[in-house]
Amino acid sequence: SMEKKGLAAMPTWVDDDYVKIPAGKFKFISGRHAQFTQNGTQNNIILLELMRENFVWINDKQAQTYGIKFGDIVEITSSVGQVKIKAYPTHKIVPDTIFYIHGFGAKSEGLTFAHRNGASDNEIIEDRIEPVFGSAVMHDTIVSLRKV
Repeated sequence: SMEKKGLAAMPTWVDDDYVKIPAGKFKFISGRHAQFTQNGTQNNIILLELMRENFVWINDKQAQTYGIKFGDIVEITSSVGQVKIKAYPTHKIVPDTIFYIHGFGAKSEGLTFAHRNGASDNEIIEDRIEPVFGSAVMHDTIVSLRKV
């Protein structure tokens, strides 16, 4: 049973499971774009004409305190990696959280159109597994951000 494994049989909010964001850090989240599906479309030159690279979304008020403007290069660092990406300050994201679209920044030189166009979320997301479903924990990575 679930209880034998130390898990609640019914969904239960456990405050310890919620990632707290330390001062001066950000929670990193990533997501999809309507034109790009997984990594199967990242090297499609026609789609890349619509959107050449991804940008990191940062709350516009927070961006001001860091002196970050649209298009500035920022460096994002987690416990497992580091990327450089252009900034997109916006009111569309809450403070202390940053976001960018998955499927960019391919490391493989064989992906001639997609090679290093933007940043890859795979470079900075920590390798953690959710204990009940066994799926990847994609939105709990804490990162630092600085203008380059």
